[in-house]
Amino acid sequence: MATNLRGSTPPSPGDSSPVADADAERSPLLMDSKKVDVLPLEAALTLTGSGLYTAYVTFSAGLALFAGMCNMQMMSVVIPVASCDLNMTSTQKGFLASAAFMGITLSSHLFGFLADICGRRAVLLLCTFTIGVISLLSSLSPTFVVLAACWFAIGFMTGGIFCPAYVFISEYCPQNVRGKCILIASAMSATATAYLPSMSWLIVPLNIQVPLLGNLVFTSWRLFVALVPLTNFIPMFFLYTLSETPKYLLNAGKGEETLELLRSIYSVNKRKPKEEFPLQKVQLDHFDEICQQKEEVGGNPILRMAKKMLVQTAVLFSSKFILYTTTSSLMMIGVLGIYNSFLLWMPEQTKLMLLYSRNNTDFKATMCEVMSHEIEFENTVGSCDLNRNKFPPSIAIGMAQCVTFLLISLIADKVNKKYIIVAITGIPAAAAIALIYVDKLILIVSGIGVIVVFLLTAYPVCLSIAVESFPTSHRSTAASIVLLFGRLAATLGTQFFGYLFHHYCQTAYWAAASVLLGVIIVSVSSPLKRIDEQKEKSKS
Repeated sequence: MATNLRGSTPPSPGDSSPVADADAERSPLLMDSKKVDVLPLEAALTLTGSGLYTAYVTFSAGLALFAGMCNMQMMSVVIPVASCDLNMTSTQKGFLASAAFMGITLSSHLFGFLADICGRRAVLLLCTFTIGVISLLSSLSPTFVVLAACWFAIGFMTGGIFCPAYVFISEYCPQNVRGKCILIASAMSATATAYLPSMSWLIVPLNIQVPLLGNLVFTSWRLFVALVPLTNFIPMFFLYTLSETPKYLLNAGKGEETLELLRSIYSVNKRKPKEEFPLQKVQLDHFDEICQQKEEVGGNPILRMAKKMLVQTAVLFSSKFILYTTTSSLMMIGVLGIYNSFLLWMPEQTKLMLLYSRNNTDFKATMCEVMSHEIEFENTVGSCDLNRNKFPPSIAIGMAQCVTFLLISLIADKVNKKYIIVAITGIPAAAAIALIYVDKLILIVSGIGVIVVFLLTAYPVCLSIAVESFPTSHRSTAASIVLLFGRLAATLGTQFFGYLFHHYCQTAYWAAASVLLGVIIVSVSSPLKRIDEQKEKSKS
């Protein structure tokens, strides 16, 4: 399959001839039966159709996203056991839990820029391999300092997975299935929420004591940490069989290589010979063409790279793109800020509710009554135990997220994405308000689950809007900047809402609902119309 999926024609500089985008996009499907001289890339992608090749790209990127989610969530599953083995303090446990998140926050901008310069596939291969090696080494960490350093490095390199993977899908898939493919890949990544607790449930309780060097003993939690990196090596094989994206190749001036790749996609998707691909030449879309930058030559390569990174970033805040950058960032800030706050506090809140229900057969208390300590009960859960009670809810939420992604993927390319965002952020906003008043255990746990499930679903939808609002040469950088703001909001939001949950609980839920309402207002009034304009052109 590798031979078919990767173009075999040697790269050569591409040539573009003037043609109106509107005319080219008006009837690309009608051109499938006759040879065409030249088309913009978006219309050329439409000619390739969707089929096995598109599914293979989506599956490959989905595996990378799944590995990224495993990297970010792995340590949180085994911290209670690992902390006892390495004699960690509460402060050290808190730092370890956030080490990977700090790493990905610091690196997302850098890897977004590198994906624009070096290629999406190149960055994905580098990061998945490096993370796999570091994760294996981390299973042998003799001290807290070594383990924390490894997990910071894993988080740092994971910054090169999420943005490039979504851009990789977006630039390989034609417009009519792009949203569906992004959501299907996201559904694959969501299964990590169920996969990790299941693996931990099976492996960590095992009685494993294998003495190694010095005082280092290989135990069950180390086995778990050693096995999870396999999720990083698997997508490497699939990604290796693929080429860089057509848009990246064409933007790099490799017109013949791009055309050969399009022929391969056409052949696999439509099960026809490459020679039947009805296109002689491909050129950049008008939006990408006017934004293409000239490569600077000469000078110190490090300074040249730094200067290009600054220029690449500054363009996003120029008068041409500032509105797109601002609205995309505001939506991501609201979605990731609230999602991460509820996700991290969900185990604590669920545990408190379950403990109260054990001591009170007639459950009659709101979430805020429990969080504000108006209800007294005895906490019987030891800090060093693997708390299996939280695994079933985590597994259920992971499966619910996967199903929700798949259901929304059915309408992703048929409904305006703004309306989708209104629905999948409006439902969590209503659930946040309901949690202030409901006093039934099943309703409270379900309400928290609804917020977490739907907001994770909103994340790739918001990111796909951001990705398609910028030209190819700035796409990964833009996505990384948007995610950077979202992750900063998630970090601050966790601390802010943690304080509110314990001291001003009702205010916390009203604040969460207000932020999500703000996301709805921004999405409805945003100027992100390029995607819809392209769809209208293709229909006309």
